[in-house]
Amino acid sequence: MKKTFSCVSDKLENIPKELTESKNLKFPNVHENLSDMVEFSKIMKEYRKDLFCRVPFCMTVEAESLGAKINRGDEKYGPRAKEYAFKNLDELESITSIDLTSGRIKTVLGAIRELKESGEIPILAVEGPFTIMSSLINSNIFYKELRKNPERMNTFLNFLEDEIVRYIIAGIENGANIISFGDPAGSIDIVGPKVFREYSGKIAKNIIEKVRSKEKNCIIHVCGITSVALENEGMCNVNPLNCNSETYGHAIYELIHENTKTKIIGHNCIKKSIYKIPKNTIWEIKE
Repeated sequence: MKKTFSCVSDKLENIPKELTESKNLKFPNVHENLSDMVEFSKIMKEYRKDLFCRVPFCMTVEAESLGAKINRGDEKYGPRAKEYAFKNLDELESITSIDLTSGRIKTVLGAIRELKESGEIPILAVEGPFTIMSSLINSNIFYKELRKNPERMNTFLNFLEDEIVRYIIAGIENGANIISFGDPAGSIDIVGPKVFREYSGKIAKNIIEKVRSKEKNCIIHVCGITSVALENEGMCNVNPLNCNSETYGHAIYELIHENTKTKIIGHNCIKKSIYKIPKNTIWEIKE
């Protein structure tokens, strides 16, 4: 029998109006400026009574670093694509590697470093290739090309795979204790089993394995939607780890300090770190 996973993250992402007013938070400063990003991450940690500080607070950083035009938003609406960077596959193939030393992606890595140096436990949220693509090119064009020119599109998706891995490694080297990886636009419910097996799920698995091979001391937390689909499609194995921790966050905290190399976990939501663990179990993702 196939497993299921329900996402409730949207309900956990709301920023209460009274919090923004009482802390005099300015938007889109928290998405752009290093000091504001660090401060906001700490404020949200304290507000949620969490153990971890998360950055960034949107799903557009990688896409913007690859050319997407992003509306930075305000306190009601977060950053989102306002204009696609590419109109067709020929233009898409002119894309260049992410410059980790400039733009918002540099700010995010700087925030990770400052949070770590100030004694916090930072989480770097990383998006998968289909979510990044959704801000780079019209989805109708993307899926049309995926059917008509699978080899050319696969070459581009492999490029994205390597760029995501490079970003993750940079995040770990700057102090991220946890990498939160998800690809909502590439979920099996959206793309279907065939595209998931051949593209979005396959790439997610490749990213996991490439980061695991680096032997860094870090937790890679895979979105439950992705990890459950990987197991259901026979693309990974999982291993239950029993724990007696008070919350999911405490269990992850203990896992960080018990291990000296990368461990991959999933089948849950990192944003639910303040809640109790179902059946006192953490799910480790194996090869």
